[in-house]
Amino acid sequence: MHRYPMNAGAAAAVFGAVQLALGALSSLAVGLWQDGSPKGMGVVVGSAGVLCYVGRILVVRWHGTKAPAAAV
Repeated sequence: MHRYPMNAGAAAAVFGAVQLALGALSSLAVGLWQDGSPKGMGVVVGSAGVLCYVGRILVVRWHGTKAPAAAV
């Protein structure tokens, strides 16, 4: 968003809409895998973690810089 500050509001709205849609899809997936055990939730959380890691790798490759390490 820092490259196009005039469109920051629209970008934030798109991020919010995508977050809402992914939350709805995730809850649908947990509901479909519901069998009385936490397996469905584990699968969805694990899949989300893998997708986040892959997304980070792609962003780092796209921009050519590494994200700063989190302060502990």
